[in-house]
Amino acid sequence: MTDVIIVGAGPIGLLLAALLGRRGREVLVLEKKNKRTPGSNAIGITPPSLALLDSLGIAEELRAQGAPIRRVDVHGSRRVLGTVKFESLPPPFDFILAVPQSVTEATLEKHLLHYPTVRVEYGWEFRSLDQDAETVTAVFHDEAGNPRCERGQFLAGCDGVKSLVRLAMSLPHEPKRFDSTFLMGDFADNTGWGDEAHLFFTPRGAVESFPLGQGKRRWIVQTPTFLDEPGAYLETEVEARTGFQLAAQTCTWKSPFGIQRWISPYYTYGRVYLAGDSAHQMSPIGGQGMNTGFADAEFLSALLEARMTNPKGDTEEWNTLYSQVRRQAGRTAAGRAELSMAIGTVTGPLSVIRNGFLGLCLRTFPRFFPRHYGMLTIPGRNLADAKRRHPRNLSALKETS
Repeated sequence: MTDVIIVGAGPIGLLLAALLGRRGREVLVLEKKNKRTPGSNAIGITPPSLALLDSLGIAEELRAQGAPIRRVDVHGSRRVLGTVKFESLPPPFDFILAVPQSVTEATLEKHLLHYPTVRVEYGWEFRSLDQDAETVTAVFHDEAGNPRCERGQFLAGCDGVKSLVRLAMSLPHEPKRFDSTFLMGDFADNTGWGDEAHLFFTPRGAVESFPLGQGKRRWIVQTPTFLDEPGAYLETEVEARTGFQLAAQTCTWKSPFGIQRWISPYYTYGRVYLAGDSAHQMSPIGGQGMNTGFADAEFLSALLEARMTNPKGDTEEWNTLYSQVRRQAGRTAAGRAELSMAIGTVTGPLSVIRNGFLGLCLRTFPRFFPRHYGMLTIPGRNLADAKRRHPRNLSALKETS
C-alpha cells in the first residue's frame, strides 16, 4: 500500500508528487497515456508558481529553457495602446516565465528521480475507486484491458478536464461554454522582439504573440468558428492583422481550442481529492489555469501531510477549507480570464471603442496590470496567503520550503 495515489501525470500531478516526495511520502503516479505528448498547451508560469518551483530547486532550470517576459506591448490597429511592465513586480520573480508545458512536465518528471519513494507509470487508465475509513482502493486498466488494483491512504485526481476521478465522485459537470474560438501554433521566432510579448486587438480579431525561448514563439489568433482543419489560417491571419509573415515550414505544433468554464462544487470526498483542471476549467487567456492548479497542489500536499502525520486531527475542517480556499481562488482566476477574453474578442467597429478604453486603462493604472496578470492579487494565491487568511484553522499545514 502506498501513501498517495495520483491519477494523471500532467504538470499538477507531477508537482504534487514532487511536493509529497520531498516530504518522504510514498507516491504512485499513474497516467492514462502511454507516453508524454509533445504539445505545449499552457506556457505561462506566474511569480507565485515560480516561487513554489524554486523551493524545489527547478525554477532556474525552467528559466534556462524558457523566456522571462518582463514587457507586453498592447497594439491597436494603427498604434501601441500601452505596455504592461512585469519588471515592476517584486524580485526575484519580476517576470512571467513563458515555457512550453511539455518542458515543464519533463523537468518535473526528471526532478522526481531525486525521490526514491515516488514512481510514475504510463499506460494505466483509472476505472473506479472504493474507500473505507483508512484507505482508498482504485482499479486501473492497461491498453489491453488488463486490470490493476492499487491501495493507498489517499487518492488525488489530477487527470484533467475529462477527469474520470471526478466522475467516480459523482460530481455534476456542466461547464459553461463560450462562442469564442482560437487557433494557436509554435513557430521559429523571426520577429526580433526577444523576450517581449505582443498583443494585437484589431477589427478582424485578436492576435497574441509570446516568446517561448529556444528560438521559438507562440502565436494565437481568434477564429470565427472552431477550425478542425486549420490549414494556413493562422499564418494568413497573423499577416493580415499584424503584418508579420510566419514561416509555415518552421511550425512545430498547431491546435484549435474553444473555451469553457466550470468550478467543482467541492474538491474533496473523504480520502479522495481533486486538483487542477479536474476541479476547475477556465479560459486559457491570461494564463491563469495551470498556475491555479499549481497552488492547488501546494495546499493539497500540506493537507495530506497533516492528515498522515496527525490522523486524528481536524480532518473535516481541513477538507472543508481546501475546497473553500481553492474554489475561491479558482472562481477569481476564472472570472479574470473570462473578462480578459470578453474584452479581447471584440471585433468590428466596436473594437475602436474597446481600444480607446483599454489604452486609457493601461496609461492610468500602470501598476495594476502586472500584479493582476502576475496573479499576486488572487485570494489564497499560495499556501502562505491561505494561512494568513485562516491562521487558526490552517496552522497545522506546513510549507515544505
